[in-house]
Amino acid sequence: MYYTVMPPIVQREEIENTTVPQGKMCIYKNQTIEVVPEGEKFKIQRIFSTDLKAYLEVDLQPGSFIDLSLMEEL
Repeated sequence: MYYTVMPPIVQREEIENTTVPQGKMCIYKNQTIEVVPEGEKFKIQRIFSTDLKAYLEVDLQPGSFIDLSLMEEL
């Protein structure tokens, strides 16, 4: 079972008028995460892990910016 943070459910009318940034899957600190570009950096959007301790790591919190030198693309 994977634990992940999901965005809140929005109404159908809002979905049609909203553009959702496309995430990019990568490995960061031995965890699979989804990031979105934010200017010159990447911001963590979602964590995919079977280890609940991964969600307690400060560096892996959604909204955190990551060090590109430690990121591996999938």
